[in-house]
Amino acid sequence: MSTVSGVSNARDAAMPQAAKPISPQQKVANLFQQIDTEGSGRISKSQFTKAFSTLNTPASVKALGAEAVFSKLDPSGTGTVTKQDFIKGMEAVLAQASAKEIAAKTPAVPQAQAKAVTPSLPPVPTSNVASVGSGPIGNTINVSA
Repeated sequence: MSTVSGVSNARDAAMPQAAKPISPQQKVANLFQQIDTEGSGRISKSQFTKAFSTLNTPASVKALGAEAVFSKLDPSGTGTVTKQDFIKGMEAVLAQASAKEIAAKTPAVPQAQAKAVTPSLPPVPTSNVASVGSGPIGNTINVSA
C-alpha cells in the first residue's frame, strides 16, 4: 500500500491485495507449528500421531500411515523431530506419496507387452548386384533378380 506522510492512498486501499502463493516448504513449516502445540520447537511421536489423524493430511500420505511417516521424519529414533528435520522429512514423504499415487494411476502393462518389439527388415542382398555403371542420370546400380 502506498503511503504519503503516513496516510494511505485511497486508490490502493480500494484495491484488494492479492494473496501471495505459499511455497510447499512454508506449508510444511505451518503444519509443524500446528502440531507443536507446546511451542517447544520439537514434536513428539504422540503429538504427530494425534495430528496425523485430525489434520487435513493428503490421502496419499495417510495411506502410508502415521508410524511409517514418523519413522521417515525421525530416522535416528529419538522420538522427537525438530522443525528442520520435519520440513526435510515431509518433503521426502510427499515426494514418495506422489510417486506412489502416480504409479497407482498408471495402468499396468503386461510384461510380454512391456518389451518393445521392433520389426526387423529383411537383409539387403549384396550378391545380386550385377554391375555398377553410369546411366543417363548418373551412377546407377543394376540389380538382377
